[in-house]
Amino acid sequence: MSFALFVVYLLMIFVRPSEQFYELREWPLIEITSILALLGAALAVLMGTRPPLRSVQVTLIVALVIWMTFTVGLSPLRSVESFEKVLGFVKGPLTAFMLVLLNVTTVRRVRAIAFFLTIAAVVLSERTISDYQRHAEEVARSASGDLETPGANTEWDNPDPEAGRRVRFDPNQEFRVMNKGLFGDPNDLALTLIAILPFTIIQRRSGAYLRNVLFVWLPVAVILYGIYATKSRGGVLALAAVIGLLVRHKLGNYLSVATTGVMLVALLGAGFVGSRSMSIDQSASGRIEMWSAGLQNLKQSPVWGIGFRNFDAINVKAAHSSFVECFAELGIVGYVLWLGVLLLTLDDLRLIHASTNEEAADLRKWSRAIQVSLIGFLVGSIFLSRAYDVQMFILIGLGTVIAELARRRGYLARSQRGVLVWIYIVGGTAVSTIIGYWLYMRLLR
Repeated sequence: MSFALFVVYLLMIFVRPSEQFYELREWPLIEITSILALLGAALAVLMGTRPPLRSVQVTLIVALVIWMTFTVGLSPLRSVESFEKVLGFVKGPLTAFMLVLLNVTTVRRVRAIAFFLTIAAVVLSERTISDYQRHAEEVARSASGDLETPGANTEWDNPDPEAGRRVRFDPNQEFRVMNKGLFGDPNDLALTLIAILPFTIIQRRSGAYLRNVLFVWLPVAVILYGIYATKSRGGVLALAAVIGLLVRHKLGNYLSVATTGVMLVALLGAGFVGSRSMSIDQSASGRIEMWSAGLQNLKQSPVWGIGFRNFDAINVKAAHSSFVECFAELGIVGYVLWLGVLLLTLDDLRLIHASTNEEAADLRKWSRAIQVSLIGFLVGSIFLSRAYDVQMFILIGLGTVIAELARRRGYLARSQRGVLVWIYIVGGTAVSTIIGYWLYMRLLR
């Protein structure tokens, strides 16, 4: 029962009822479903289920929440609203992460989650494609001089007859589909669809041609068209990286890197960014400006940063990078905690995928899907402020679950690296990425 409630909760994250039906806007359906799912999962734990609640990821994420609260308390912008933002993280990403750990306890359930994520991606893509096609029809009518839809904007419908004759869009302007709510930004929508894509492709079965066409390749085509409609440059980079990683186990490291480059050129040639180039335009220069601002924020407050969710308030605009957003808002300590969760999860997935045990084939398959999805999300996050998004913490939760399943089967040993070694690794990665952003700023000046 708790798993069924979790599936409903998961679907509502991506296809929110309050955004589809105006009458439901006042109903906190996601919160109610999450509470019921938590209660059901707690009952299952009492009956003997063993979720990986002692994993290092749980410890680090709890420490991250405590640090978020600490940075808000030290910030000069602290207010009740600031603490409510931390509570929002607890109610959203943290709850989603815990629900994954409590409910996804078998490989069969991982497979079910992949199926339902595919359904959510197809629904989002269908709505995106519909909006894109509608705009294409408007452009076609504009080109032919028929700017109005028959029966629309008549004097009966519109008291201002002149308003109906005005062109409501510029046919020559690049159109980018924007969805509702959580996916109001086309870049967010593209990144979410790309993160789900590996879960769809990995469901392919050898020899099951009809099943693969209906449940794998047709959804993949719909999702790719949805990504195409967003015209997201960051999405193109993430998609090329995902495709390269998906073929890495067959082609090897060097050929998979070459495949990524080829796919990047192919996607650009296919019009996945429309008329928008990959050069530094106004949008890209704004990103660089915010990255520079984030480095200044870190310089001014290197330990605890400017406070959780304060980047927009202090710098007027979003950080346009999850990494910049995190180290600017949470300082080096919070950034190390955030990176630690990601690196530990990716390392577990790498070790599972490297296993040569034939009995671990199903674990290897799903660990590869989660690994590719998480890396693809992080590639796109270089250009988006999505450090605390629910999608990423769902992926971290799935990575934690699959690692625990591998350990229980004896296919994944506890890390031989000591705490001090991991501190060096994560701390070195944190410093390296910060220096990387600083060098990038210096090169552009």
